Amino acid sequence: MAAPLGAELKILFRSMSRTRRRQLILVSLLMPATAIAETAMVAAIVPFLTLLAGSHMPAGVVPQLTGMLDQLGRFLPANPLIAAALPFAIAVLATAALRLALSWISQQFSFGLGQELDVEIQK
Repeated sequence: MAAPLGAELKILFRSMSRTRRRQLILVSLLMPATAIAETAMVAAIVPFLTLLAGSHMPAGVVPQLTGMLDQLGRFLPANPLIAAALPFAIAVLATAALRLALSWISQQFSFGLGQELDVEIQK
């Protein structure tokens, strides 16, 4: 009869090297950070699309957002569309960097763990 899943996971975790354990922790931290960045990226496009459509956001809807856009508008007074596009561009770049880091670390973890387990099996 097979052992419970928790026992199997403990065995797998104990067979990991210190490097793989660190990579597992890093992957576990990067996953929710990437999800939050993706959400921020989707939220940052709303003011940009609102201005692109030609309508203005009411000041009472999201006061923090309109205040932030007003502050950015002071630095970029010529075009409010650029002031709205800047947070979106920053969110896109941050999300892309987190996606790349997550992809790289998870592949390093997967391939490294596979190689370590293969070596243990072949002994």
